[in-house]
Amino acid sequence: MSSTLASIILSGVLSTAERFSLIPLRCVFGRSQAVHRKPEDITAPEMKTYCFKLYNSKHNDKLMRQINAAGLTYNHCIALHRTYYRLYGKYLDKNKLQKHLVKLKRYKRFAYIREIGSQAVQDITDRIDRAYNFFWNNLKRKVKSSPPKFRKVRRYKSFTLKQAGWKLDEMHGKIRIGKKW
Repeated sequence: MSSTLASIILSGVLSTAERFSLIPLRCVFGRSQAVHRKPEDITAPEMKTYCFKLYNSKHNDKLMRQINAAGLTYNHCIALHRTYYRLYGKYLDKNKLQKHLVKLKRYKRFAYIREIGSQAVQDITDRIDRAYNFFWNNLKRKVKSSPPKFRKVRRYKSFTLKQAGWKLDEMHGKIRIGKKW
């Protein structure tokens, strides 16, 4: 096998039987931290996170297209932020950005946004929003930092699927990603 190309983070609600098991909280390229849940936490819905490494394979072509689409979407959002700030001198709100991306899906030129699920697009906008908030807060505190920058699409290696868009087949040890199973 060749070197690692990508990482996918999947999250989902646990079943009742899984609530006593170890639950990964954070996963970064194969490393995860887990905490044993206490019995009093059983009534609250809990999330389980899976992190997978992907290798070069003809079976992963669609997935690689989705990761590239996530990188293009990230760069497009950064460009929108910069243009909006240059024109209006204001910060672009996350909700306006998400509404704008939904409108862009209709155009043939931005068909790559349709490649990834809506929750993955929302996660991209959330990450950009957090990065800009961090940047603005650092400016207020007079700490030197720079705004989020463009990323090379070929170096964009992960995206997050939250609740929908994936299915775990534990019997065969496979994951189905996308709308078509």
